Amino acid sequence: MFDEAAGGGTVINAAGMARFLERFQGCDPSLSQSTASEIMSRLAPQGLDLTSFIHKFLLDPALNAAMLGTKKPSHDMTAPLSHYYIHTSHNSYLKGNQLTSKSCSSPIVLALQNGCRVIELDCWEHKGKVMVFHGGTLTRAVPFDVCVASIKEHAFVASEYPVIVTIENHLPPALQQEAAKILRELVGDALYIPASETPPTEFLSPWELRKKIIISDKPPKEHLAKQRNVTKAAEAMAAASLHEEHPEVPKIPELQHLLYIYCAKPSEMKEAPVNGELVSTSTAIMANMSEPQLKKSVLSNPFSLIQYTKNNLGRMYPFGLRFDSSNADPMLAWSHGFQLAALNLQGKDRPCWVARGFFLGNGGCGYIKKPDCFLSDVPHDSNVKSTLKVRVLTGTDWHKRFDLFSKPDFYVKVAVHGVAADKLKKRTKVAHKTHHPNWETEVFEFPLTVPEIAVLRFEVWEHDRMRRDDFVGQACIPVPELEQGIRVVPLHSKRGEPRSSKLLCHFHHQ
Repeated sequence: MFDEAAGGGTVINAAGMARFLERFQGCDPSLSQSTASEIMSRLAPQGLDLTSFIHKFLLDPALNAAMLGTKKPSHDMTAPLSHYYIHTSHNSYLKGNQLTSKSCSSPIVLALQNGCRVIELDCWEHKGKVMVFHGGTLTRAVPFDVCVASIKEHAFVASEYPVIVTIENHLPPALQQEAAKILRELVGDALYIPASETPPTEFLSPWELRKKIIISDKPPKEHLAKQRNVTKAAEAMAAASLHEEHPEVPKIPELQHLLYIYCAKPSEMKEAPVNGELVSTSTAIMANMSEPQLKKSVLSNPFSLIQYTKNNLGRMYPFGLRFDSSNADPMLAWSHGFQLAALNLQGKDRPCWVARGFFLGNGGCGYIKKPDCFLSDVPHDSNVKSTLKVRVLTGTDWHKRFDLFSKPDFYVKVAVHGVAADKLKKRTKVAHKTHHPNWETEVFEFPLTVPEIAVLRFEVWEHDRMRRDDFVGQACIPVPELEQGIRVVPLHSKRGEPRSSKLLCHFHHQ
């Protein structure tokens, strides 16, 4: 590869870099010359030898990342809100677990800074004030106005597209009035106030709602005391009802005037009398389902969920017994049309990694346009649309020493997350006792039926014969924005912090 790009010489100049970009990286020939000249003027106008080419170019994420990306959205942002997947947090105010952790504004700020667009606040009366905490638990409270002020300050740091604040309302009438007053005073002109007090027939677009903060209600969670009696997910699934009763939309006019997204009530979620499929009504609303409820609906009528969420919003939230703030697989929601997969973003599990990777797409604005197959009147077919080929070549710049008395034994897990037909896991062999592993002979193929929502996940582990294997790092990349050719993949910790460790991989879309 280097010899070909260098034309048999010992260095690559601008012309050689252009050759490399065209032949190996899939660069448009009309852009290769200018891109190569820019790279070489930045790195080494006199040319790059093999060592410099590898370390200064191939392994530099600023020049050769697997996802170069852009800070500007590339998707059409003028369709209704229901045509987009939206980056969503669950119990956004909690720092840790669901039972005893602290409620504060810092997790809200962090979520917004990372591009999250849906913030959830559970509002309760505490000592005569509007407070936010997880009811029925030992979580400590934070004032509602502190949360609202933080949302207003940080809402549009990462994205100009709308922030949705979902309020679980447990407030008496007087404090509902106080909450409405706080929202109006602290959010000001950024607060979206709908013209009508009834649900819209169709949602506005993210483009029309730029720089706006939208208010939504949502049904209260099932009381934890009741949830504790459910010891098996299967029992919960069987007991779950699609039409779970919950209080009406708040009757206090001051707060009701601010609502734009209404949560589904039993009268608003209807089923066809013959086949039990969900039927859209004349208004656009939001359906809320726990993960067991959604799994149950997927088993009975999966296509009706996709049809229902063409005009309505669908939100999946974690099962109530996930006290440790773990998460459900967001692809369960996204692959069945549900736009909002509510995640405990303070967690450090794979669903969080996948969601972070997924929403890197479209400029990281927090909104991803649904593929056409989820907006169609007919079920999407199962034909393979493309095949992604992945070769993990090597890894480097390990952020710590893993074995005290011997060299490390690395291996890589490679997986695709997406619709059920596209899910596939692979794993390299263990590269024994080396800081410079080589897996270039192993080629992994991933056939994709809906590549538009697929996410490629890497996990690097260090094999340990005596103890559990050591986690090295992870990376998740949206397949639609994955660059071709030899690319560097920076790794992150379980919490998403960047690490120095990197993988060098070869990607090919076929």
